[in-house]
Amino acid sequence: MALIGIMGGTFDPIHRGHVKLALAAYEQYHLDKVIFIPSGDPPHKKGQKITDGAHRFHMVCLAIKNYPYFTASDMEIRRKGYTYTYETLKELHGQNTQDEFYFIIGADSLYHFESWYHPEEIVKLCVLLAADRDDIPQEEFLNRISYLNEKYDADIRPLKTPMMDISSTQIRDAMSDNVLDDNDEINRNLVDENVLTYIRQNKLYCWNEIP
Repeated sequence: MALIGIMGGTFDPIHRGHVKLALAAYEQYHLDKVIFIPSGDPPHKKGQKITDGAHRFHMVCLAIKNYPYFTASDMEIRRKGYTYTYETLKELHGQNTQDEFYFIIGADSLYHFESWYHPEEIVKLCVLLAADRDDIPQEEFLNRISYLNEKYDADIRPLKTPMMDISSTQIRDAMSDNVLDDNDEINRNLVDENVLTYIRQNKLYCWNEIP
């Protein structure tokens, strides 16, 4: 039996915070590998513009290529219609009946978990690893985990992670002129250089005309 971490997300684009979160789960829970799964058509982002799945998948592959215990799957991108965590976990279980899955989520997702599609079924298919945050009191965070564990008979465990003040939205805004320089809101060290090059080459977030 293998212990498999699942790192889902839009990854529009992927940044070092995503990678550090997966690395924390891999190390703290002694996982055999972590699979990054870019979302296809996430229902919670209905009406929002999302970069084509092929681009997002390729950026994920570039960001994790130096980690032999990280892999990427385009299973959600290939799926038609809205993509739900529950359906992804069911498919993974069908392919790997002996493996144990650890689904990695951020603190925000922990507080919205009850609104997910079939949360009562998700907890039967995986252990949930919830990343803590410095701006959420530890007691409140642990109480939330206890509440969900009791309500759903779940196995939700805390995940200690390094604090990184970065989001994919910040990156998209910073790259709107196809340049990421010292005057931008974020530091280039927070995005893999290969991913930055890919963004520039494909002008993924270039909303302004380039002279």
